[in-house]
Amino acid sequence: MALNTRTAVSRVTQIVAIILLALVVCLAVLLARALLDDNSQQTDAAVDDKTDISYSWWGNDGRHRYTVKGLDDFTAKNPDIAVSPTYGVWDGYEQRYTSMMRAREERDVMQVNYAWLATYSPDGTGYYDLNALSDQIDLSQFTDRDLAFGTRNGTLNALPIAYNMPVFYYNQSLLDQYGLTVPRTWDDLFACARVLRAHDVSTLCLNDKQLWMCMLAWYEQTTGTRAFDENGVCQIDQAGFESMIAQCNRMVSEGVIDLDGDSPSQQFANGTTAGVVIWASDATRYCQPVADAGQTVVLGPNPGITGPSTIGWYLKPATMLAISAHTVHPEEAARLVNYLLNDPDYALLQGTEKGVPASKTARETLADNGKLSGFEEEATEQMQDHKDELDPMVPAMEDADIISAFKDSLRKYEYGRADLSQSAQELYAAVQESNA
Repeated sequence: MALNTRTAVSRVTQIVAIILLALVVCLAVLLARALLDDNSQQTDAAVDDKTDISYSWWGNDGRHRYTVKGLDDFTAKNPDIAVSPTYGVWDGYEQRYTSMMRAREERDVMQVNYAWLATYSPDGTGYYDLNALSDQIDLSQFTDRDLAFGTRNGTLNALPIAYNMPVFYYNQSLLDQYGLTVPRTWDDLFACARVLRAHDVSTLCLNDKQLWMCMLAWYEQTTGTRAFDENGVCQIDQAGFESMIAQCNRMVSEGVIDLDGDSPSQQFANGTTAGVVIWASDATRYCQPVADAGQTVVLGPNPGITGPSTIGWYLKPATMLAISAHTVHPEEAARLVNYLLNDPDYALLQGTEKGVPASKTARETLADNGKLSGFEEEATEQMQDHKDELDPMVPAMEDADIISAFKDSLRKYEYGRADLSQSAQELYAAVQESNA
């Protein structure tokens, strides 16, 4: 009996031990779950504490890469902010942007064109007033002229990233091959064409907007009158448009410009044109491939009637940064704007890809690191040399509808679908409609 009793006690002890062990395991599991739940709640809380803002821009793959990298750097420096990027190539971008603005679905921070200020904020209310965000944006890095470019009706709508104007770059090696020098006047361009066209080479290639800018410059130089007044109203009459269409048609027919070839970048790279007219901020993209191929690329003067002249040529911000008038996170958006414009780390990432920075601290950062050089810097120096002679570009000069109407009228006359008077009359009517 004693043995059986001891055996029974032993079994009970084992059972109790098993039960206690099971309880310990259960408690450990429950504690672990509690800890995991607590950590999960803390993580969720950390995510919930972030303020979500959005940023939109356009550009090529290189711009996308460094911008995304910069946004990673920004969020690392500002862990309370998350940034959602929206980006794409230029083609179709403005149409999508127009739709977003009309639906009030634009991004918190936006890369914008200078001309868009007149289109989307004629009274200054289309974008957020950056003056109200000066605690987050260091406006002291910009000159009064910088601020004036982004001001509409007393409201600071946008800040310039860099500056732009049409510039003329030439393949000096190609000119040397045919015994030619860099053109300095409109007549020089025709003289070059008389030599080059025999070798199936045009003197210049350019896109529709640069073609329009060239013809505006020629018109102002030959007439001594402004094409647009300060309110953006086109002042060219029908006779003026006749002269512009006739001059442009002559440039096409005599080989000064080629409007039917490949894209300007391809024409300049493959040597089917001696020169290219581009925005200063695009200089590296167009010129570097030619230089990499062993050719010498040089910056030429903007042509005038009897010599190089800045009369008729205008300066404008290359691109700008603005904040949505409807953002619910203006301070966080302003911190991102300040980073994109003034942060030294981002300045080094961006370099001069968008042109030489307008921000003083960004410009000094590039200079201190030996990165303020190259084609954009060269073009910017030329702009600086003539800054007192260059007037601010009127946004209406870049009106896409007017530029399209000019190109259509030119083509109708060129292909014989309308005479000069009819072409000019149609263009004049389209411009008057735009003025209204």
